[in-house]
Amino acid sequence: MTEIANLPHNADIERVVLSTLLTYGESVRRIDLPSEVFHLPRHKQACELMLEMAEDGEPIDYVTFKAKLEDRGTPPEKAKGLVLEFTDPLPSTKHVFWYAEKLRRYAYQRRVMEIESKAYDMAQRPTTDPDGIESARDEAIREARERYWPPESASEPGEAREELRDFYQRYETMNLSTGFPALDDVVGEIHPATVMTILARPGVGKSALGLNLVANWLRQPAEWGVMFCSLEMGRALATDRFIRIMEGWTITEVKHAMRSGKQPEHYNRLTQDRYCIFAHAGQPLSAIEKSLAMWEKRHGKRIRAVVLDYFQYLAGGKSEAPYEKASRLSREIKEFAKRHDCLVVNLCQVSRGKAGGQGNKCPSLEAARDSGTIEENADILVGMWRPKPDDPTLMLKVLKARQGMPGRTAELQFSPENMRLCDVSRKSTGKGGVQGRVA
Repeated sequence: MTEIANLPHNADIERVVLSTLLTYGESVRRIDLPSEVFHLPRHKQACELMLEMAEDGEPIDYVTFKAKLEDRGTPPEKAKGLVLEFTDPLPSTKHVFWYAEKLRRYAYQRRVMEIESKAYDMAQRPTTDPDGIESARDEAIREARERYWPPESASEPGEAREELRDFYQRYETMNLSTGFPALDDVVGEIHPATVMTILARPGVGKSALGLNLVANWLRQPAEWGVMFCSLEMGRALATDRFIRIMEGWTITEVKHAMRSGKQPEHYNRLTQDRYCIFAHAGQPLSAIEKSLAMWEKRHGKRIRAVVLDYFQYLAGGKSEAPYEKASRLSREIKEFAKRHDCLVVNLCQVSRGKAGGQGNKCPSLEAARDSGTIEENADILVGMWRPKPDDPTLMLKVLKARQGMPGRTAELQFSPENMRLCDVSRKSTGKGGVQGRVA
């Protein structure tokens, strides 16, 4: 049951749709909803029975439905309980088509997760062809989209309003910010299913920024988890840096603590049941997705933020050119964020040429466009650089933001001793917080 509960679905929407079908029997033919879009087994069986009743020309109502259940061997009390479950929601045909589209989307997400898991398992076999696996995966996802994804159509005002209400209810539960007030001011609100891409040259501090973002999120009181994907560093080195950030220790202090048995108390307390690390280079995105699903199943909570450090180290096909690989991966990352309704921070390395910022200037949009659809698939695009090679100041400029202010910059101060980042200006806001410098 835990696995069923953790897969994408909405039991309330399933009940409302089935209640509507029983109340307005003609809706079964108008909605044309396959039974597999229902996730809970009892809901799937109920839909299958209604479809059979419609095909046989029988009336679809509560009395006939209960009688058919009993004819098939369902105990009267159990049949009565199932009918009562579908009479609890207030049935209405007003939004049922929008609800049906939601069920199709959930079914598509579950099918894609199944496809990705199968592709990952096949990729672990030494005799398999990576290109063949990717081709079969893409074809299976295309077929799933054609079967389950609802056709695009114009929406009624009421449907759009309900979708907006659902969106903001989900957004309130996410409650994400970067944890750096100066950066939050220029980036704007971070909604679910968002991809934030950070462009920077090698050695600027992408990994430090990613780990500091994870630390900021873990310091927030919340019931969701955070995942750090260290595709460049090994797990031990990434953990060393993270402990320095969480505890404020130097590398010498970390070494002493690990050798003497001293416990990193803040790290232990804040990461327990809320943090996981994936540290395997050259793996496909499906491997990360499978690890995420396993962690969510084990801990019974959702991961709401994923940091990829950095995405060029994800696996690609043998015959895939760098441009094609980056384009494909950027699209897959966007689909990943949507499927899991989470924020993905995509740390992206750019070239050392003019578009990459020449070391002391902000990378331009061209630096992202040179890598395919990176800029196109990012909801938030931030360029990061250092004004001088030895300057501890990190500059971040918003190049693209749906809710923020493109062109504005924020400054963060980097401490190499403990790997921490903080706002340049620590002027008190009067509430115990800090206020960064925004240009």
